[in-house]
Amino acid sequence: MDRGWCLVAGARDGSVAEYFAEQTALNIVVVEHDVERVKAIRARLMKAGLNGSRVIVLNAPYGDLPDYFANLIVSERAMLGEEVNLPVDELARVLRPSGGHLVLGSTKNWPQASVIKIVDGLKANARSETKVSLTNNQLHFTRGKLKGAGSWTGLYGNTANTSSTPDTLVKGPLGVLWYGEPGSEEMVERHARAASPLAINGRLFMQGAEVVMGYDAYNGTFLWKRKIRGAVRVRVDVDGSNITATDDSIFVATHNRVLQLDAQNGKTIREFNVPRKKGGKALRWGYIAVHGNILIGSGATPMANEYGYIWNSIVKDGKWVTEADVPKSALSTLKKVKSIHAQPDERAYAYFKRSGLHWHAINSFPGWMPDFKPSAVSSKLLGSEKVFAYDITTGKLLWEHEGKSIPNISLVIGEGRVYFLKDDLDARERAQAKAATKASIGGGTFVPEREQKLAEKDCDYRRVMCLDVKTGRALWNRPYDLTGSGGTKLGLAYQSGKLLAFGHYSNHDEGPFSKGELKWRRITVIDGGGGSLLWSKPLNYRRRPAIVGDTIYIEPRRCDLATGEIQKRKHPITGEPVDWEFLRPGHSCGIVTATPNNIFFRSFSGAIVNTEQDSGLQLFGGVRPGCWNSMIPANGLLSMQEASAGCTCSYSLRTTVVLKNKPQKGHAEWAVFISQAATKPVS
Repeated sequence: MDRGWCLVAGARDGSVAEYFAEQTALNIVVVEHDVERVKAIRARLMKAGLNGSRVIVLNAPYGDLPDYFANLIVSERAMLGEEVNLPVDELARVLRPSGGHLVLGSTKNWPQASVIKIVDGLKANARSETKVSLTNNQLHFTRGKLKGAGSWTGLYGNTANTSSTPDTLVKGPLGVLWYGEPGSEEMVERHARAASPLAINGRLFMQGAEVVMGYDAYNGTFLWKRKIRGAVRVRVDVDGSNITATDDSIFVATHNRVLQLDAQNGKTIREFNVPRKKGGKALRWGYIAVHGNILIGSGATPMANEYGYIWNSIVKDGKWVTEADVPKSALSTLKKVKSIHAQPDERAYAYFKRSGLHWHAINSFPGWMPDFKPSAVSSKLLGSEKVFAYDITTGKLLWEHEGKSIPNISLVIGEGRVYFLKDDLDARERAQAKAATKASIGGGTFVPEREQKLAEKDCDYRRVMCLDVKTGRALWNRPYDLTGSGGTKLGLAYQSGKLLAFGHYSNHDEGPFSKGELKWRRITVIDGGGGSLLWSKPLNYRRRPAIVGDTIYIEPRRCDLATGEIQKRKHPITGEPVDWEFLRPGHSCGIVTATPNNIFFRSFSGAIVNTEQDSGLQLFGGVRPGCWNSMIPANGLLSMQEASAGCTCSYSLRTTVVLKNKPQKGHAEWAVFISQAATKPVS
């Protein structure tokens, strides 16, 4: 362990702290309650140029130290043979979960009862998995993953695309654990809807503009950074992410390959490529997920241009390229930017970033603004032509499955099966899907809306595929009428044996919603075991839904997964049963992320709704969440990645902020509820 934070719990002369400061990159906190020793230790470290920079010496209660901060805990007194009376409850609290080490010794002359007391105390207060060993008269205690903590391993938290995690530790009241890097400098412009952070096993991974970074999730320690050409993904709402993570690795898709990187140091472990037969078409790596020891990917249609294409086309050797030498597609941009900036300096680059010019030319994407009516799939759909799987350990290709127009955002994994859509139905199958819908209307499982009046060309008929994730063997497939369930922006999710189809909607839709223009937005739920329709309803939702347990959050309401029925709550004023709703006031975009106890979203700044106690909306001001999802509940923490890059609004905290449950804060004195029901009489 050579970086992070070290706590020296009890010291004699400061030699241990000085040694660690000189031999490692650790930051050291010394706690000693002997006043004279503290003075002597500070003087020693001041002379060495370490006091206040690399080492902090405190005569303070251990209760003043922050939770989870120490990657390593030692005791100089214990090293010198003293039997130290340590506050094991506090040491267990401050020791970093997911791998923090406490080392005490020499315990040679300690009574056995003292050793047992320390070990039992640490175990009782760690609230996590633990590992204990006693070797060479040294006590080694390792704190594992927190009990109840979850992980966020892909764009929507997991391979089921639920946009949630089962993390029960992320709940109100929440307070700041740490804040700091990364800031906005290397992040992609906010409107790009770039890939979300990942959080697992005590680490936090963030991808910026062709750069991937690793941080300690519990104390913000910078672990590593890799600049990787092509390591960027924009418009993830319609293209999906290019990164996923496990306990020990992060997988990064770039161009036609995936790099498996070591989670702790960022070094390349293995490389995987999109399978390509001799003479076959070159494809980029689209979808990415890990299921057990299997890496699943898709071969997607290549983008038109690379990230930064325009800038790289009009700048050479630190100067603007002459207009005669610029590609036609970049000429108008060159003329405009030259009229504003005489040289391609930092200000010009910032202008490009602020304006989204680094990513706009990558491809022709589906519309960024809301869809106001059901429609068929457009030619701008971002799709793949094959799905495949690799054995991660051996690098062996396990299987391939080819198909037509497989939307990258339709791929989802549930209970050992891979589901996705294909746009390859013939006339007979389209008629079969239409007839099935008519029968389902009669049977009550399909609730019709305006899509039944659409012309045949505007309907959305597609094949739903189900494969075995280990072998790629097709288990079942069915033609389906999915009209109104998202069209070009239709994605799939999986929960409790059910396959859900819905729209990846977001952004500035409060006006159309208030006017009733979104009532057609449908969710279709299919039995994942055999493909039969369970229910399909227009549910008037604003944003991509999130699924927690048996609940679907369909902003601004929520419904039952089993039936689609709107859930109720007790009105906070009248006490009458009313539709459960939440409010998203202010300038907003982005989707909801969730845990069993909260939902999180952007409402100008960070918004938190406590669903455990149904205590309304509260805001965390000063921070701008992203235009898709950057509020990530995992590791027992709520991590809010800096996402204001290019934004001209007056956000004061352009930094990453991480929150944790802090019961001592108490509940906020106010919260906001919303209801369309009457507010009288008061109960």
